[in-house]
Amino acid sequence: MSQKVDKNTAVKNSIWKLLESFLSKGISMVVSIILARILMPEDYGVIALTTVFINLTDILIQAGFSTALISKETVNEDDYSTVLGISISPLFLCSAFTDKLPAHIITIGSVPLSI
Repeated sequence: MSQKVDKNTAVKNSIWKLLESFLSKGISMVVSIILARILMPEDYGVIALTTVFINLTDILIQAGFSTALISKETVNEDDYSTVLGISISPLFLCSAFTDKLPAHIITIGSVPLSI
């Protein structure tokens, strides 16, 4: 099944993606400011460190392949399955590291971890 993507659809998709990105970053910033005011510095440091690992994992998982699908003129099922496979593969590797690595880094910084 081949699907032709016209210019109007690409522009609309780009606008939605830009809006989603700005809203995501804006909400994240507001939540971060609220948490900084509520939590103690040590607790906020643990949350900030966890956020760093989540964002790094997100960057590796996204890897720009969904954007490549938007810019491609004709998209078929092979393209969708390839992007899905490439996007899911790093997920397992990243989840293994993000499960154990933050606990080791926090203990190096002598912050007690109560998980």
